[in-house]
Amino acid sequence: MNSQKNVNYSTLFATIVAAIQSGFTQMEKGATVATAAYIKELYPEMSGFSQRNLRRMRDFCRLYEESPEMVGLAMQIG
Repeated sequence: MNSQKNVNYSTLFATIVAAIQSGFTQMEKGATVATAAYIKELYPEMSGFSQRNLRRMRDFCRLYEESPEMVGLAMQIG
């Protein structure tokens, strides 16, 4: 049986959104390494924030930045 912990990610998501909205132009490999390590240090019980996943999140946000309604729908996908 696979049971997941009930964790509130709102603070983490708010931090990620703030970083994306800060206007940085490109998240380089070094930045994703540092960000992944930082998230792991702050939230050791969480997973899914690898360097690759962070770059994918960035690409997702860039793709849908002009369509916030699509982001809202995508966030509902399990």
